Amino acid sequence: MFLDDIAVLKPTVFISVPRIYNKTMTSVLLKIKNAGSVVGTLFNVAFNNKLSGLQRCNSFTHKLWDKLVFKKTKLALGGRLKYMITAAAPI
Repeated sequence: MFLDDIAVLKPTVFISVPRIYNKTMTSVLLKIKNAGSVVGTLFNVAFNNKLSGLQRCNSFTHKLWDKLVFKKTKLALGGRLKYMITAAAPI
């Protein structure tokens, strides 16, 4: 699977087309859905909280949510990813 390859390669910069980003997001969301309603609800609360923090004060980090919820997603993307760039079309 694609996410397994990314986890092994551990990229710092990931340049790709929007189709790959969409497949990655679909894969992550499918894992969350299969994990159950509690995990899904927790992910949605964490995601919305981080999104509002980003919109309010440009903060990309949240101590609780980063450790509790987003750590698995970060590790699935290799754990070192800093930039994701698309070059073919707008997302």
